[in-house]
Amino acid sequence: MLYNQDPTDQSFALICANCTLRPDFTLTAMPASRPCAPASAIYTLTIGAILGYNQPVSLSATGGLPGHDRV
Repeated sequence: MLYNQDPTDQSFALICANCTLRPDFTLTAMPASRPCAPASAIYTLTIGAILGYNQPVSLSATGGLPGHDRV
């Protein structure tokens, strides 16, 4: 459908409900599921940049069973 007979007119709008307007980072853990105890759990964490984010990201691990390593 043309509005005013102009082929460049658009008849839709884009809405972003969770967009960021400032630099930020993403964090992904693989695998997404965890094993049942007493199996070991090894994860690969990937940190990504959004909009040129270039600040350090500090990670820490808390909890867990006594005698188990958190690296």
